[in-house]
Amino acid sequence: MIQHRIERSRPLGMQPSWGSVARYLVILGFVAMLAVPTFVILSAHHFERDSDDDDDGEAWEFEPTRGQITLGQLGCLNSRDGKLEINVCAQGVPSQMWLYTPQHQLKNMGTLTCVDITGVHLNRPAKMAPCASSDNGAEPLSNALLNQQFDLVSATDKKLWTPRIKVVSRRRDEKHLDTRFCLAPLGQTAIQAVVLQRCAKDCSSPTQIWMSLAENMDGTLATPFDTPTGVNNDDDDDDVEPNLTPRVEMIRYQAGAGPNLLYDITEKLKNDQIKSTGRILCWIMTHPDNHDTKARAVMNTWGKHCDRLVYVSAAPIHIYPTDLVQNAETWIVDLPMNEDRDALWLKSKQTWLHAYEHHLLDYDWFVRGDDDTFILMDNLRDFLKDYSPNDPQYFGRLFNGIDGDDDKQRIKFYSGGSGTVLSRQALYLLGKSARDLPDTVSFADDMELGYALRSLGVEATENVDKDGKQLFLCLGLDYERGLRRADDPTFWFWDYSPEAKEGPDCCADKWIGTHYASPIEMRDLEDRHSIRCEGVEA
Repeated sequence: MIQHRIERSRPLGMQPSWGSVARYLVILGFVAMLAVPTFVILSAHHFERDSDDDDDGEAWEFEPTRGQITLGQLGCLNSRDGKLEINVCAQGVPSQMWLYTPQHQLKNMGTLTCVDITGVHLNRPAKMAPCASSDNGAEPLSNALLNQQFDLVSATDKKLWTPRIKVVSRRRDEKHLDTRFCLAPLGQTAIQAVVLQRCAKDCSSPTQIWMSLAENMDGTLATPFDTPTGVNNDDDDDDVEPNLTPRVEMIRYQAGAGPNLLYDITEKLKNDQIKSTGRILCWIMTHPDNHDTKARAVMNTWGKHCDRLVYVSAAPIHIYPTDLVQNAETWIVDLPMNEDRDALWLKSKQTWLHAYEHHLLDYDWFVRGDDDTFILMDNLRDFLKDYSPNDPQYFGRLFNGIDGDDDKQRIKFYSGGSGTVLSRQALYLLGKSARDLPDTVSFADDMELGYALRSLGVEATENVDKDGKQLFLCLGLDYERGLRRADDPTFWFWDYSPEAKEGPDCCADKWIGTHYASPIEMRDLEDRHSIRCEGVEA
């Protein structure tokens, strides 16, 4: 682990924070789903190839395992009053615990009944019924058992954090024997009936693709893969791993530009003597409370696609979990106050300046994220191909200023939660002005950064796709996709983002960054992007 200690060389002056800004209210969508683990009934340890595979995917045989079957934010498969439904996931609820039996039945552990499609037609709800017997292996199988048999079909051959399956009925269409039927919720919200649909061959019906981790019969969690394939930038099978050499360095940092930066790169930039390599340094604002959860999730998902991954905290090195120490880098910030939200600009300023002083020529782009940020790095790299790191520019989710007495309230800036990207030249200008940057005690480090860069002639502009849809999603992917003015026209978001489109039109298909991602959601997004079901052109 590369450890840098960033220390102050002079007392930091404290100025009033812009603490009244309401835009940093915590978005609490999906709390019920994200607060509990999602266990589902299949494990790679139980895979055994079925000889009757067809074109719909790879069918597998399994030893009996148990757990929840989930569609992420939509909820979990649930049995209630003889009906099969999707409901909000809850830990330890028997009606959401399922057993995949040796007879290929989905047996509910609460009601001890099985999913049944007897008499069920296309787009009609499945139901629960007493589990049919196997008739001692007699052939042909009874219709009662056939109507309760399902194949768990792998949705991809990639190794994922959470294996993805389709639940495919073994009953065939009487007229079209090649037609297969899959279980899927009737709608796009929780508490929906589960119906039969024609199985789709791709992501055109994403609600047919269920998430699954296995819980063994003894109650222990079965981890299907040690290292998921993940997303790569070249559409091949090789991960892009950060080029890190584990070591410890203690580096004394100055609040202003240090005396060891004795060169001026302006002429080199003008003459294009500094060649673009596309290399990206990502630094993550984190806190000791999040080291073992959010910070680890960043490292295991999108962070591994950065060329250099850095965590920024005031915590001493022994506070960090062992895997973070071995696989990532930390810059320790010396703060004149407790490491809380009001210290964000102090942490951010020192980090930007440290990157300027020690890594300016090593990378083209510098990304700042929170430990609940999620960035699709391959989409970011594609986006940056059209821009030069030697031009003074930066990118993110544009927030317009609002009327107020403070000049800072009236400027345009990028909301930091979904990621902020600085070019090398923008960082150079920021670093040169180090001694003029105020040491404001403020949680609004993104606004302070915007104010500083604007004073240097680097303006924040809107970053959208060709259809005017946002590339950076500051409220979270699913939250913004469901946001409508009519539901709450006084919501602070509309003041800061008046041009935002509503509902699913809000966000680009090939989006770059999102915010408020829990560790579970990070792994979910990594998987969905890997199998080309999220963050890709429609």
